[in-house]
Amino acid sequence: MKKCKILSAVCLFRAFVCAVLFAGLSANALVADEYQDALMRFLNISQANAALNQMLNDKQALNALYAEYGNKLSKAQKTQIAQAYNEYMSGAYNDMLAVLPNIYKKYLSLSDLEELIKFYQTPLGRKLAKMQVAMVNEDLTPLMIQILQKHLPIFQQKFQAILQQ
Repeated sequence: MKKCKILSAVCLFRAFVCAVLFAGLSANALVADEYQDALMRFLNISQANAALNQMLNDKQALNALYAEYGNKLSKAQKTQIAQAYNEYMSGAYNDMLAVLPNIYKKYLSLSDLEELIKFYQTPLGRKLAKMQVAMVNEDLTPLMIQILQKHLPIFQQKFQAILQQ
């Protein structure tokens, strides 16, 4: 169960990182469509969509469930759980895409997005996009796991003390 809690924290951390990487929509339908199109171009060129897709296709939480309950599950149950998990993650992805325009619009104008798209088309912009995905996967996630593991016993003690009150 401890491993599952740690992996859940990792999944939450990844979701947080992706949410930070993402963030848009206008009341004017024409501007909204133009803004949404620019946002999707930005998310694609900046590799933010790739990072989100990678996170959603990460099976760590599912594998943790299998590790904990695997010997109690039939092959059919595992298949059903995997399908339910994929539907859950797909729904989360679609909901995230639906709210992104409103969040981004709060911070970036259409012209800001267009300038960012131009930047991400440069060699430095492409390098930054590629580096961000690698940095999250190779550096930040393992580091966050270590940090979470370090602090988890203290939290668990406090949590147990609260439950015993």
